Amino acid sequence: MITGIEDTCRHSVRGIGRTIFPADVFRFLDENLANPLTGEVDLLMAYQALLKEIPTYGVFLENEAFELGTVEGYKYFAPKIAHRLTATASPQPSSSW
Repeated sequence: MITGIEDTCRHSVRGIGRTIFPADVFRFLDENLANPLTGEVDLLMAYQALLKEIPTYGVFLENEAFELGTVEGYKYFAPKIAHRLTATASPQPSSSW
């Protein structure tokens, strides 16, 4: 289960991290899948078309998600990240002097 995502989200699963696609992906990133108003490729439609032809794999991770894509998100999650970093830091070896 993924936690830490605002309740306003419509989905309980989010795609995060990095995506690696084969070169064939460029066949799906053309004007046929573009938004007619903006000209941008609709990535959801491109992924759906890709899935019909090319196997795709993913991994579900269990932990808290930190949304750092906005200043507000960074300000909200910065204390939690700092706490996690200090809680998981290795203790420094003590000096025998």
